[in-house]
Amino acid sequence: DLINWVKAELEKMLEKEHIITELGTMNVLAIFRKEKTSAIVGGVVTNGKVQKNETVRIKREGLMIATGTVVAVKIGQQEVKDAFEGTECGVQISTKEKIEVGDKLEIFHEEIKVRKIVF
Repeated sequence: DLINWVKAELEKMLEKEHIITELGTMNVLAIFRKEKTSAIVGGVVTNGKVQKNETVRIKREGLMIATGTVVAVKIGQQEVKDAFEGTECGVQISTKEKIEVGDKLEIFHEEIKVRKIVF
């Protein structure tokens, strides 16, 4: 029982592991609506896929200017879960930063994993 207690205490001291999986990129071609905490933009998926409820990095001229969350993805008038490479789509992003035509969106999944001690 003492061993399990020591193991649990040591596991609390370990840093959590951040696992980032790159999903895709999108070039912004049009801005449809900008609000205080979100924006609706249109563009083309250039690599991978754009997926709803994932995190997005907003890059301008190669520099990351902000992060946000993909709230919705639409192809035409139909809301979809994801849009794949080569597809033109509209994306609603939750962010306070102003998105401009020409910005690049990098969509990724971040997972935080608790480390365990095995002996």
